[in-house]
Amino acid sequence: MRIYTLPSTYWNAYDAFYTNPPWGASNNGQSVNAFIKRGIEAIKPKGIGTIVIADDSSLDWTNQVIFKTQEMLIKSGFIVSEMIPCLHEYHLDDAPELTSCCMLARNAIEQPKIDKSEPLSSEILKNFYGRKTPLTVRYVRDLSGLNRGKAPDSSYKLIPLEETL
Repeated sequence: MRIYTLPSTYWNAYDAFYTNPPWGASNNGQSVNAFIKRGIEAIKPKGIGTIVIADDSSLDWTNQVIFKTQEMLIKSGFIVSEMIPCLHEYHLDDAPELTSCCMLARNAIEQPKIDKSEPLSSEILKNFYGRKTPLTVRYVRDLSGLNRGKAPDSSYKLIPLEETL
């Protein structure tokens, strides 16, 4: 089993997807498109998607990522049915003024159901969360239930991509 793919039990199983992916500033939006690709694989034909991505007209990279996102959606048979610019603020230490938009897309051209999920390339994984910050965690497993505030390290375990259960 390739661990960089969407499990077949999720293919074409849902009516919609929602994602708030990594910014994509260091990889020309490839990480954003990876999240959207998995969302598209998970929805039924004629499904919809909601994407929250960085949106700041004073930063060229956000315009490029939005463009690449819309281009990918169109190539996948979707149209952007609505975009609400600068809707959210991130409140991040390294980018306190950064805002994001909410993009709504719907499948306008019914695509055939998928029969496989392609692995993410090593090039996409290399800068997935920023320059030289690769994707290394498959998922976070909660070990102690819900915690308010910051969870202590003993309450979760990071499962590496190479490890299968």
